[in-house]
Amino acid sequence: MTFAEVDRQYLELKRQFHANELSEAEFDEALMSMMIQDAQGRWWAKARDSGQWNYYDGATQRWTPASPPSATPPRRRRQ
Repeated sequence: MTFAEVDRQYLELKRQFHANELSEAEFDEALMSMMIQDAQGRWWAKARDSGQWNYYDGATQRWTPASPPSATPPRRRRQ
């Protein structure tokens, strides 16, 4: 899965959520399943409300807004 594919899936999930086709828990679970890892090992996820990309900064233990890399295909989160 690429960052572009996650972007498209997020838009559809957001539509389904606003149309009451998904519960809050289902929406959150779907977002978690779309987390992806870049070539440097950083985890990326879409922000729930805004759709902004964020990566997890292990040094600060916080999610940091940023633009994701696009040169290499990311690894998908294992479930």
